[in-house]
Amino acid sequence: MNDVREDIEEERRQLVATLKLVGPGAPTLAGEWLASDIARHLAAQDRLRGLGSWAARRLVLATGLRLTAIYLDRPAVAALVNAGPRDWVRCITRLERDPPTLLVADAVAGVTLWEHFVHHEDVRRPSDVQRTSSPNLMPVIEWLMTYNRRRLERLGGARIVANGEHQWSTRPAPAVTVEGPPSELVLWLSGRGRAAQVTLRGRPEGTGTELAI
Repeated sequence: MNDVREDIEEERRQLVATLKLVGPGAPTLAGEWLASDIARHLAAQDRLRGLGSWAARRLVLATGLRLTAIYLDRPAVAALVNAGPRDWVRCITRLERDPPTLLVADAVAGVTLWEHFVHHEDVRRPSDVQRTSSPNLMPVIEWLMTYNRRRLERLGGARIVANGEHQWSTRPAPAVTVEGPPSELVLWLSGRGRAAQVTLRGRPEGTGTELAI
């Protein structure tokens, strides 16, 4: 997990640099959220040395519960989760610190890297900010395949192919194959299908190939 920790810390540094560059009012890929909303969301995860976020991620890993849906459907829950510094400067100051040890340790590290990577993409892509480096996203894809298994099965199963070699599949003969670089596959698996540059093949059993966040 040491490599994942290093990737989290580097991704966080790049995210903060992008947030500073675009400013609080910049648009994002995350629906109506602005850059300020993403900064607040991530800064709130550090509260209590990350204990609350760590517990939630352990619960998700153990049960497969989609807390994201609960978060999006219930504004009161979202307000509670995001409680913390509202001021842009205070949020940035908090994010300039290293992430809490709990959030870069053991099994939750892949989820933490996902949070930082996807929200960095949310901010940088609409403003066309270039990356200086990219993390190893294989642990993120492995987790997202488990997290999205039920939704992928609704398509008739899915095979995910990263860079033409690394593969994950929900069944032996899936209805859909999704190919692309790891970064684009993570976006697609995170409900950002319209922004993800992937190649889709096959005939899904459902009505489309978009995954909800």
